[in-house]
Amino acid sequence: MSSTINYAKAYGIDSIAGAIIFTILYIPFLALYVFQGIRRRTRVYFSLTLFCLIRVVAFALRSALAGSTAAATDENVFIAYEVIYNIGFFGVLYSAYTLVLERESLVDMDTILMYCPGPLQLIFRITRRRSLVRIMLIVAVAIGIAGITDITNAKSEADVNEGTSLRSASVYIFLAVTCLLVVQALALSVATMRTLDKEIHAGQQQSYGRGAPGETFGIFVLLAISALLLAREAFYAATTHKTAQQTNEHLWYPLSALTEFIAIALFAVPGLIPAQDELPQEEREMNLLA
Repeated sequence: MSSTINYAKAYGIDSIAGAIIFTILYIPFLALYVFQGIRRRTRVYFSLTLFCLIRVVAFALRSALAGSTAAATDENVFIAYEVIYNIGFFGVLYSAYTLVLERESLVDMDTILMYCPGPLQLIFRITRRRSLVRIMLIVAVAIGIAGITDITNAKSEADVNEGTSLRSASVYIFLAVTCLLVVQALALSVATMRTLDKEIHAGQQQSYGRGAPGETFGIFVLLAISALLLAREAFYAATTHKTAQQTNEHLWYPLSALTEFIAIALFAVPGLIPAQDELPQEEREMNLLA
């Protein structure tokens, strides 16, 4: 494709201010999660740090595309932005999924599963495997990158259609994993309430669930994070064949950029992410193998 194409205008990248603001907003969270990751050494903080770093780079590239004609007409800069931005969702979604599984290890999930039909029990046990979730997300990222490259380098309508199909497949995989996250978070909320109810009736103090806001109200924060990520991915799924709507900054900023940012900010609620020494030994070993 001709190097004179203005990719920024073609894909609705207009607001320099918006891109710069989000670049700046992510920097404090990047610093926070680097600090927390060094201090507490959990897989969730590592994923959050990676996500924030990717978002800082992605929005910096977006601001360059919006503000510089040289960058806007450079195919490589545009592809780099698209690839980096789309890779980033892996980090926040995997962070949320990992956190839900870690908190499941602190409550009585088996009691909840007892009341589920056999097939649903099997689905729950399969989707609690981090390796499977990670493979699904890696596949989604790889397919998405291939789709972006095909669309940008398209020399015919067939190439565009193939690239669009690949990007759509990537979006639907991400949507499926996000739906699994919501289901897991809902199951965790039920299990958490039952566990607390048992402790109250037994006159026991809660070993995990008092003190910091994230310990006491963590499940509600997780449900909010899950809902935000689902809203983000539902937007992409609904507009996967409507490029003009998907790239419209009046929709894109509130439904994609803002939902992710609010979710990443909620991870910072004190006490939400347990340290490794607060987890059962079996869960710690799983984290090492994951």
